[in-house]
Amino acid sequence: TFYSDASTFIEGSSGIILEKGLNIYNILGDKFKTKKHLEILLSVRTKQLSLFQNAEESKAEIYKSYIKLFFYKFSFEAGKDNVQYEPGEYGLLFSKNVSPYWIVKLETEKPLNFYGNWKFAVFQGWLREETHDYSNPKILGIRISWRPFSWFEIGGTRSTLFGGDGRAGYTIWDYWELITASKENEPGNKQDNDAYAAYDISIYLPVK
Repeated sequence: TFYSDASTFIEGSSGIILEKGLNIYNILGDKFKTKKHLEILLSVRTKQLSLFQNAEESKAEIYKSYIKLFFYKFSFEAGKDNVQYEPGEYGLLFSKNVSPYWIVKLETEKPLNFYGNWKFAVFQGWLREETHDYSNPKILGIRISWRPFSWFEIGGTRSTLFGGDGRAGYTIWDYWELITASKENEPGNKQDNDAYAAYDISIYLPVK
């Protein structure tokens, strides 16, 4: 239950949006996990909009819900979730400020050892929302990090917002150009998307 004197949102709370007045969220869910290979999460969220508005409104939705398979040092996930990539409390290009969205994701659960520790993640998400340009776009995210020493790590993150209602479709053969942005900023080209890249460097201080 939240009370707010303005319309806002709570950072890092997976899309808890507040209207002016009293806001009530109800989240019901459960998680099932085997010892090694499977995790299932199912949750439903109901929001009661501000009781101080002229008309009350209540709506229920599938909240964070997914199936995740674990194998070797990796995991594959499909369902409704969001991602956040460090460093920083709220990540760089991706954070958990937004509500969970439909997603498929492959990532490392344990680092790969090759001249240091490597971690990576790649996912595609479907953003079911109305926008001012192209509604219901897709998002492609890639994250890789290398930690050659226990006290030093460097990482890179790539995001591309593409597709949407009224735009051309994509085949598996188009994804290389999506990732490399080789045809970015070519007006009229379906590969002219909204892409960003970021890098980060972390120093871990051995403080006890």
